[in-house]
Amino acid sequence: MLTLSSLLLPTALLATLASAATQKITVGARDNVFDPDEIYASVGDVLEFEFFPGRYDVVQGDYDSPCEPSPRGFYSGFVMTEPNDDDERKKFIVKVNSTDPIWIYCSARSFCQYGMAAVVNPVFGGFPGQTLPEYRDRASSVRRAVTPEGDFPRGGTFVGGDDNDDDSSSSSSSSSSRPTSTVTTSVAPTTEPAATTAAPTQTEENAPTGTTETIPSATTGAASGLQVQGMMGAGVAAVVGMLGFML
Repeated sequence: MLTLSSLLLPTALLATLASAATQKITVGARDNVFDPDEIYASVGDVLEFEFFPGRYDVVQGDYDSPCEPSPRGFYSGFVMTEPNDDDERKKFIVKVNSTDPIWIYCSARSFCQYGMAAVVNPVFGGFPGQTLPEYRDRASSVRRAVTPEGDFPRGGTFVGGDDNDDDSSSSSSSSSSRPTSTVTTSVAPTTEPAATTAAPTQTEENAPTGTTETIPSATTGAASGLQVQGMMGAGVAAVVGMLGFML
């Protein structure tokens, strides 16, 4: 038997589904920003982050710690979109489960420090200073944005495009395959030839073209000197002998 409550239940369910809205947010469509950067969503609504050309991620953070991930927040992982991928842009889908403020930033490069942040359901009144301009002002002094660790995506799902770019795994594999300096040094020959063998001699480099000239040695010069001295001595003796005969 049909009752009034059984008739009203499907109607209420349809009304709930119809009231759920999709809040579309572009990521990097212009000037490395989230657009819009202030979003108002109800419980059950869906946040749809659409990635434009570039390398970006979507990180849920906390107001008190700009550019740092929330321990239980959602994270898309890095997404690399090429300029010719306009028809297959990836979309990160997150369901809203609370009307509390949700702070969002991008951890790529220094985008967070330069203002790439957004907030869902910002609170005006009751929490003085917790505004997006204040968040950005404090983020500008952060040394570096923190990229969440662990598996991703989490807290949401992807639709469209290929799988998101796991940049951390590719960087670790490339670093492990890079040869170390020890390996580079070990391929050098263990025995190095002497410098005198490989390098040209001074005579070969600087000698003039007339290299056929023979320079007498010191021994030959000495022998010639003794021979001259002997001949001079014999001549003197002959002169002395002639003088003695005449006297």
